[in-house]
Amino acid sequence: QSGGVFAGSIVVLVIGFGSNFVLARYFGSGVVGRYALVLNVVTLVGILSIFGFDQGLVKYVPQYRETDDFEQLHRTLSDALSASTFLALLTGGSLVAGHDLLATRLFDDPDLSGPLFWAGCMLLPHTLFKVLGGLYKGFKYAAYYKFAGQVLLKGLFLVGVLILSVTEYRGIVWVVGLYFVAYLLVCGCLFAGLRSFELDVGRVISG
Repeated sequence: QSGGVFAGSIVVLVIGFGSNFVLARYFGSGVVGRYALVLNVVTLVGILSIFGFDQGLVKYVPQYRETDDFEQLHRTLSDALSASTFLALLTGGSLVAGHDLLATRLFDDPDLSGPLFWAGCMLLPHTLFKVLGGLYKGFKYAAYYKFAGQVLLKGLFLVGVLILSVTEYRGIVWVVGLYFVAYLLVCGCLFAGLRSFELDVGRVISG
């Protein structure tokens, strides 16, 4: 596990460097700066929506598996997903509703209005991505999460950025929207991967 996680971390850094290089080379410093700002906003606001559920799953999932308390395991996972989804919709919806105000009043940059709208949309997949990461780590599948989650996310974004770099769609809105789509695809893969665990996935999702 540790070797896979370490290798995955190296791959993430390399792909991230490649993405930043392409952005700086073909999209300009303005796009790079706004892209970094938007990701920081998502990360900061995401702290509220994740609410520590990812770390809680890392702690409690192994305990419930060790005692074969699958009833409590399902309940804990369902509660974590339900609560984090609600908080993500609440915080993301607030960001979507106030994206114009934040762009013009807080950041004094009207061009950030569109990217902040997508940032609000991104909060739900970002939150689920982190919470599912805690679940995978709790099940001792940290290496799988590293590659099927973080590496895949960065890889999809790099491919998308390379495609955008040869088109006329080089604005910050397209870049942030691309990251949002990559998040959705990766979350779908992570949810599909839950079927390899001893879980009733439908029960976990539906509560």
